[in-house]
Amino acid sequence: MSHEATVEQDITDKIKLLENKIVKAVNIVKQLREENNDLQAKIIGLEDHVKTRDDEILQLQLQEKEAESMKQDMDYMIEERNTVRTQVEDLLKELDSIELD
Repeated sequence: MSHEATVEQDITDKIKLLENKIVKAVNIVKQLREENNDLQAKIIGLEDHVKTRDDEILQLQLQEKEAESMKQDMDYMIEERNTVRTQVEDLLKELDSIELD
């Protein structure tokens, strides 16, 4: 084999090796893009899930405030009922004492 043929074969081998490396790199980039797209879709799904949970938490917080307000109203009514009961009992005692006299 002549020197020129050897150089040509060497160049051809290097070009084939470079082509193989380029194909491999293109395949890796393609795979990484697909993985990136999958991960982006998962992120969007998770963000939606978090937003839904945040909305649920907000609703629960509002319900908790409403329940606390209702509890305060109920406590006030119970206190008022007890006051009225005491007043009625006092009036009944007074009536009993008037009837006895």
